[in-house]
Amino acid sequence: MRGSLAIFFLTVGIAKLYGIPEFVQLFERLGVGPWLRYLVGTAEIAGATALFTTYFVALGAFTLFGVSVGAFFTQMFILRGDPVHAIVLAALAAVVLWPRRDEVVRFLGDR
Repeated sequence: MRGSLAIFFLTVGIAKLYGIPEFVQLFERLGVGPWLRYLVGTAEIAGATALFTTYFVALGAFTLFGVSVGAFFTQMFILRGDPVHAIVLAALAAVVLWPRRDEVVRFLGDR
């Protein structure tokens, strides 16, 4: 599952950075410049790449969970679209993250 999640986000992140018209139009509908598309695409690629490593799996899953939660709120409250795909992706990222949650806490600092 970790590999499938990584490949999906890697593909989507590259498509956003490449400027696939569907993603360009989506972010234009949000009323922001291309900077947010680049930021989200970069976060998706970084998170997906981290899932392929041993040391950064927790951080990658945490990043992808955050991206998915952001997509959920964007679909629900800004675009008024269907948030099901964001819920599914967040759940998959959470399944990868949950057994490694202590690693994220250590990485972010125990405060």
